Amino acid sequence: MAHHKHSHQEGKSFLHASKTCRLGTVLVLTIGFFFVELICGYIVHSVAIFADAIHMLSDSGALIIAMVSVRISKRKSAKNTFGWVRAQELGAMVNCILLMSLCFTILVQAVKRLISIEPVERDKLTLYIVVGIIGLAINLMALIILRGDMAHGHSHGSNKNKSKDKHDNKKDEDSVEIGEGEHLCDDEPADTVVNHGHSHDSKPSTLDNGKTKNVDKKSEKKKRKGLDGGQMNIRGAFLHVLNDALGSVIVVLAGLAIRQWPDKAWVNYIDPIASLLMLSMIVVFTIPLLREAALVLLQTAPMHIEVADLQKRLVEQVPGVLAVHEFHVWQLSGSKIIASAHIRCHNLSEYMAVAEQVKDFFHKEGIHSTTIQPEFIDQEIISGTVDDKECILECLKDCSMNT
Repeated sequence: MAHHKHSHQEGKSFLHASKTCRLGTVLVLTIGFFFVELICGYIVHSVAIFADAIHMLSDSGALIIAMVSVRISKRKSAKNTFGWVRAQELGAMVNCILLMSLCFTILVQAVKRLISIEPVERDKLTLYIVVGIIGLAINLMALIILRGDMAHGHSHGSNKNKSKDKHDNKKDEDSVEIGEGEHLCDDEPADTVVNHGHSHDSKPSTLDNGKTKNVDKKSEKKKRKGLDGGQMNIRGAFLHVLNDALGSVIVVLAGLAIRQWPDKAWVNYIDPIASLLMLSMIVVFTIPLLREAALVLLQTAPMHIEVADLQKRLVEQVPGVLAVHEFHVWQLSGSKIIASAHIRCHNLSEYMAVAEQVKDFFHKEGIHSTTIQPEFIDQEIISGTVDDKECILECLKDCSMNT
């Protein structure tokens, strides 16, 4: 057993080192070819090659940010109780903003070239085409490497889910992996009156009899609709390189067109138009990723979750839950979704009976970290303080304004 564990760790470290080495190779190639394109762009007098050079530089930045943010996200922090998991989303957003700012530079250069025609050096068209072909080859190599890393990430995630199914309730199914060896347990109410937690040896839920696999499958379907933080970063770098590969194709085609029809007047517009075409592709690919990263950082509810409908179904489907308010759902990072709510019940014993059902309800929706604050209406009736206010344990005005 010890030998198997040791060899597994060795294999894991080997894969990690190999991945770092491959990404480092891509990084060196992209930075090196950036300088090649920059020089050739000035020699050939081509705004398209210059734009592709800037795009190659952005690829290098994307890879650096992706590698650094993945490492930072695994660090523990006393100040940040969730760790640095959002460093990955921040990295993805920086990638996008960098690329969009470079788009503006490309736009200015292309418009200037359209207004004031500056033809490409005809005697250097071979260099123009060769640079495009070499750039395409480098980008295809980078795409293969990044595509492999994305596939490895998905495969690793599915294996993790299979192992969870095997362990069932012996290992906490209600935890979300934050970093290496660190877990965030859910269903721990913040209220001091009742602290409903669970241990690794807790009994199965009343709703778990024969239904655990169905719950996991439904949760997994929900998870697939969102991106894991690491996958978002790799996807960001992948999109950078994919756009650059398409840009290299455009450079090659533009060079061939200029060589084929050197005497045509419209040939002088091919180079700046090629730059604008590259620009449009960059924007189309980048805006969705930028929007996705921004929504996570703004703590919006995941797109596949209807908060109002979820709140309504919680009351309808879980007997004993009289009302739900102060209901919040947001993404911590990628597919890690968090929820908090005030749940009104008759009394403590009733709440303890429905607590597991509430937990399983959220699990079915793909939410594995929940904070519940119970409110007991029977105590208010006995004390004669019950009224029409929505929240029995509401915050003070100064507090509620900041939440």
